[in-house]
Amino acid sequence: MLAFFGLTRQGLQIDALPGLNMREHIWLKRGGHNHLRISRIIRSLYLCHQPELAVAFQQVVIEIGTTRGVVAEQSIDYWKAANGVA
Repeated sequence: MLAFFGLTRQGLQIDALPGLNMREHIWLKRGGHNHLRISRIIRSLYLCHQPELAVAFQQVVIEIGTTRGVVAEQSIDYWKAANGVA
């Protein structure tokens, strides 16, 4: 799933793959069902007792979505709240 989003993971470190771009990775654009998937992934990681991995994924999609994409603030807010704590 990380490769689908243009990401890679080493332990708890999640980074962008070199080829990450808005043309091929539509989650970097406004709206769409991929933003819902990201929320579900974050939430599922928490529910599956993987809070550190959930935070790592949450932080990287927020950072990349705001710096390399045009992700709507509403999606960012959902991602921030996906852990059920924020």
